[in-house]
Order: sequence, then C-alpha cells, then structure tokens
Amino acid sequence: QIEAGLKLAQQQRLTLLFVVNKMDATKRPTRIPPSFAPYAEQHGVFDLFANILKSLVVDRPTDPLEHILDFLKRKEVPRVLVLGPSQSGKATLSRQLADKANLVQVDVSAVLEKAAEDIDSLLGSKAKTFLEAGDDVPDTIVVPLLVQRLRQADCEEKGWALHGFPTNRQQALALQTAGVLPTVVYTLTAPDTVLQERAAGRRVDPETGAVYHTTYAPPPEEVAGRVVTKDCDSATAVEAALKEWHRSEYGLLRCYTTNVRNLSSDQPQADVFSQAWAHLCTKPASDAPFVPRTMFFGPTGSGKSSQARLLTQKYGIVHITADKAVKQAVLGNTDAGKAAKPYVDKHMPVPDTVLHQVILEKMAELDCATKGWVLDGYPVSPTQVEMLAKDSIVPNRVVFFNIPDESVHHRLTLRRIDPVTGRAYHLVSAPPPSIEVQNRLRQHPNDVEDAVTSRLGDYLLREQDLKDAFPDAFNINADQEPQTVFELVESILVRPQRASPGGTGGAATAQPPA
Repeated sequence: QIEAGLKLAQQQRLTLLFVVNKMDATKRPTRIPPSFAPYAEQHGVFDLFANILKSLVVDRPTDPLEHILDFLKRKEVPRVLVLGPSQSGKATLSRQLADKANLVQVDVSAVLEKAAEDIDSLLGSKAKTFLEAGDDVPDTIVVPLLVQRLRQADCEEKGWALHGFPTNRQQALALQTAGVLPTVVYTLTAPDTVLQERAAGRRVDPETGAVYHTTYAPPPEEVAGRVVTKDCDSATAVEAALKEWHRSEYGLLRCYTTNVRNLSSDQPQADVFSQAWAHLCTKPASDAPFVPRTMFFGPTGSGKSSQARLLTQKYGIVHITADKAVKQAVLGNTDAGKAAKPYVDKHMPVPDTVLHQVILEKMAELDCATKGWVLDGYPVSPTQVEMLAKDSIVPNRVVFFNIPDESVHHRLTLRRIDPVTGRAYHLVSAPPPSIEVQNRLRQHPNDVEDAVTSRLGDYLLREQDLKDAFPDAFNINADQEPQTVFELVESILVRPQRASPGGTGGAATAQPPA
C-alpha cells in the first residue's frame, strides 16, 4: 500500500495538467494567469502539495485536515540513511554528518541496548532476552523500537543520521511501511580486499571503546597493551558479512531510488565526508513540471525568429511576437484587441500599456500555460521590462543573440521574397531553385541598406539596458549555421536552473554541447 501511495505521490505532478486539459475551452476560453507558474516555482507550491500527499498516504490519519495543519507547522529537517558493507565507514560518516549538521546520530545497536535497560518496555524486555543469549534480535522487535526512537522530539526537531539498519530488502520495506522515509541515502562502496584489510588491523580499547588501526591509526603506548580484536573483525566473520551484504545489496538498494548518492569509501575519510556534506547541502531537484518561459533578444537578422520556430516545431513551445499577438487580439476581438484596433487601423504604434495587455492575454492562453512560451522581440525597453516584472512575468531562460553588424547586413540586404509562395531566399547562401523564381523575387522594404542600418542602430541603443535588466542571461554567438545555433539554444533550454533568487538561471556564455 505504501509503495502504491508513493507512486501516486510521484504521479500527482500530472494532476494540474489533467484538470486543465479537462476544461471545456469551447464554451469559454480557458485562461490561466501567466504569473501562476513563477509564483509556484518561487514558493515551491508543487513540492509542498507532493509532500502533503505523501504524508497523508504514509500516515493515513483519521483526521486529514488536522494532520495537514500539523504537517505545515513541522520544520523540514534532513533524514539521512547511511548504507554499506561491514568496515565501509558507515558509523564514522553518520557521526561526522550528525556533528556538522546538528543531527541526532542513531545507531541500531545503541537503540537496542538502551531499550533493553528499560524495565517498563515490553519490546525492550524481549530484545534483552535475545541480546543476553547472543542472538540476533528479530526485525519485529527492532523496527518498532527504531521507529519509536526516530519519532522522539529530538529527531523530529533536528533530523537524524541512521546507520546499521536496514541491511536487507525486508527490513527496508518494514521501515517504509512504518513511515520512516529518509530524505537522502548514502551508499558506501569499497573492494572486499580493502574492507578485509581494515578489519584485520582494527583494534578496540575495552575500557574507553576507542577504535584504532594498527596501520592507519595505531593506539598510543599506554593503551597498546590492552586493545583487543572483536569477534566481528575476524577474517571469518568479515568474509561472512561481506557475502551477506552482496546477497542483499541489490534488493536493499532498489528500495531507495530517490536522492541516493554512491560514495567510494576507498579514499581518505575526509574526502568521503566532504562529498557527502556537499551533497547534503545541495537542494535536490524538484519533480515539478518544467514550463519554459524564454525570451530572445538580438538585432534584426540575428535569427531569433528562426530559432523560436525550431523550438516550436520540436517541443511545441508557443512562439510569441508582439506584431503577431496584436493581430490575433484584433481579429479575436479581445479586450486588449479592441483597445489596440484604433492604432492598428491608423498604422500607428500601439502604446506600451495596450501592448502589455495584449502580451498578457496571449500568455494566459491554455497552450502557453501548459507548453511554455518563447517571447521574441518584446520587451524592447526598460519600461516594458518593468511592466512585465510588475505582473510577475519572470522568464526562466533569457538568450541574447550576438552577431557582427557586417553579418546582419549580409543576411538581410541579400534576402529576397517570392511573392507567389511567400518563401524567403538568400542570393548567396540559399539561392532560388530556378531562373523563373529568381526573376520574380522582390526585396522587402525593411531589407534595404538604409532600413537595416536604422533598425540595427535602434537595437544597439537599447541593448545594454536589456542586458542590465537580465544579468543572468545567456549569450550566444549567432554568426553560425542555424543548426549549430539551435543546438546551443536547446542545451540552454534543458539545462537545470541555477538556484538564485530572482535570476533567470543563466550563464555568461553558452558553449556547444559535448
């Protein structure tokens, strides 16, 4: 039941899209506020709902509403599980993590010994019987005692680092059934020969419990005469323990597939801890669905529209341009379209306030909210940037297409349009297929030398202001083959976001993918 519930929690990320797709857009066009996605990402709304659902499935409370309120008041703390074979350094790593992160170190052996000392504990009395006889304590006793320990106030408030249990799949499933779900799992690995060598030189001081090694950490002279070798460190015992680990390793690790980090313990302990600590301090990736919100900037002729169309063809992302959005709004007779129509009819520039409403209406459409959008040619001024930010329109990818002025002139002034088919040709790089087509080609008025120079100058005047508005933007060399540029754009789109507040997850310069 728990496994089924966890699978349900993982699959619930489709819930919003499912509900949205079931809406009847024919009776009234479905509108989703474009500020919803940035808000959900900023506040972790999806992960919050996923954790609430997971908690309900695991704990199955009699009063779900009260349970949710308690859950929201609870502080999220690390729950660390360290797995590995005998002599791999599980106890050392869990102790170091507990000391560094102020967690409670939980050792199953210590839990059993403490429970055995409690005369009022029925489970403790049963555990004491097995411990005194030198037998293994059954899982039916270990699991409840361990769950009790992990649910004590100190573990709930600080978090915990557990080692020594579970050692097989049955024990792991028993913990999961009881609701013990670690947030991070470290698996220590090392060659058997290394582990056997560690056990052969391991010595313990029976008076203080201090652990030494004859080669790596020899005991001081004053205690060297009293250190002993424990029975579990004998060659026979270690070999049997390693065989048991290899038998159960596959089934055990299959119980933990989320946020698992494999660490080689065949290295200095400081390096093992450094890797584990860096991983623990890294925020895990969210399972929330990623909706691209991309802005393209660049001079005329840099290829922004061509790259946006390629993204639309491959990923279904909606390509938004200001001119096209205005025409659609006017034809659709929307509120913003009605406001823009007088300016369009008189061939006058649409004011920023009206154009902003047109863009917001377009972004609120169902396909933009579910598939994402790439905005090309807007905003073009700091004022328009501020208007978007005021309405919480925050892109998660911003790309600047950089290209020399000479290349822009070469691309545009030699471009010709076929008035019959509407297809564009380039007299050098993509010439027309026949003399007949070539004879009917025409040059667009915007592609003449003076018009290109004017448009290029307008962009260069506002380029720095746009770059200042998006300091984390990506910069691409657009003076390359279209497919090469698209590979760069694609690599930016699929790159994980940088966890910086208010940033666009960018980098200084995009490099071709390996």
